[in-house]
Amino acid sequence: MNDNETKELFEGTTKALIESEQAKNLTVPLTKSIGNTLGDICDIAFGRIGEAAEKSRLKHQKNIDDFKKTLYEDLNNIPEENRQEPKASIVGPALEASKYYYDEETIRSMFEKLIVNSMDNRKASKVHPSFTEIIKQLSPLDAQTLMCFSREDKLPICQFKRVDTSNNSYNIAQTNVFISNANCQDISLQSISISSLNRLGLINVDYNLHLSDKNRYSAFRELDYYKSLEFSLFFFPKGYKMEIENGIASLTPLGKTFIEICLSPLPK
Repeated sequence: MNDNETKELFEGTTKALIESEQAKNLTVPLTKSIGNTLGDICDIAFGRIGEAAEKSRLKHQKNIDDFKKTLYEDLNNIPEENRQEPKASIVGPALEASKYYYDEETIRSMFEKLIVNSMDNRKASKVHPSFTEIIKQLSPLDAQTLMCFSREDKLPICQFKRVDTSNNSYNIAQTNVFISNANCQDISLQSISISSLNRLGLINVDYNLHLSDKNRYSAFRELDYYKSLEFSLFFFPKGYKMEIENGIASLTPLGKTFIEICLSPLPK
């Protein structure tokens, strides 16, 4: 496939998808707070271009143009002998889904890498059809968290347990406590992110195992969040205590391949 054929392939596919009808079946009455935004979408879709809608259209069009430009530039970096026709089952759904994420740089970048790698015969065999649906269900924080496993595929995780020593029963005060992502200190948000990655099969969480280096878990006890849970025990009947259950969050084979295809930098 030469450069002109590649460019025509991308432009033809993206144009057909991007120009598909938007904002179908918006039949639910709009509230005042969101009415303007959805109203602008309707205006764009049906040709009544107001000032706000026109600005929105121009911004969206710029994002589309940037997306196409980046795709073509990245494809040009693949050696000619390594370029191949992409599978429609990969590129079609990826392009269709990506049109809703042009304004979200992190998610858009994952779609770009998925599409480009599907056209590189050195990577194409690792491109899984599920990747499009996985990207659609990831948040930017999920992507950031997953990248923590690119440096080390097993990381410490724990859950905080409130134990009734009278009968040794307990309840989980917080599960999936993960602190290896230095860019997010919100325990609750990180817990949701870990749970999401686990549900998608990209990582596995196991509290029956733990890392051999116990020092890897010492920082959990120093968290302000944990100390606040300990303090809250003053309001419980006597006989309650906090315990930390150590575990491991590990990258799955699917997660490892997803990082390689959708999150790792493309060759320049």
